[in-house]
Amino acid sequence: MLKRKWFTEDAFARRKELTPGLDITPDRFEAYLGEDLGLQVRAMPPFQRVRYDFQCESMRTGHVYGIFVDRCALLAAPEVVLSQCELEYLRSRGILDHDQDEDEVLIEMEWVDN
Repeated sequence: MLKRKWFTEDAFARRKELTPGLDITPDRFEAYLGEDLGLQVRAMPPFQRVRYDFQCESMRTGHVYGIFVDRCALLAAPEVVLSQCELEYLRSRGILDHDQDEDEVLIEMEWVDN
């Protein structure tokens, strides 16, 4: 699975694209990103990543949200850290027929964010 995100600044909404089923060997991955996708890439130095995933569900609507916390630190310079926290709408499940409009999801996401 390849996950691509587009953003120029920290923002509530940003473009994300998931590409499942790629059959690329590790030695071909950098070439795939550069040649096939036209991206400028370079390998990152070794780092440690710690990630915590939380999910919460609205009992009112059945909407499920994820809170994802990442902390990445370079092994050679542990003081160099990237930390981020993302909030995402994941899916809906429920037995009631709720209006699945975007405004309702955004209102609940703001509640989760608070």
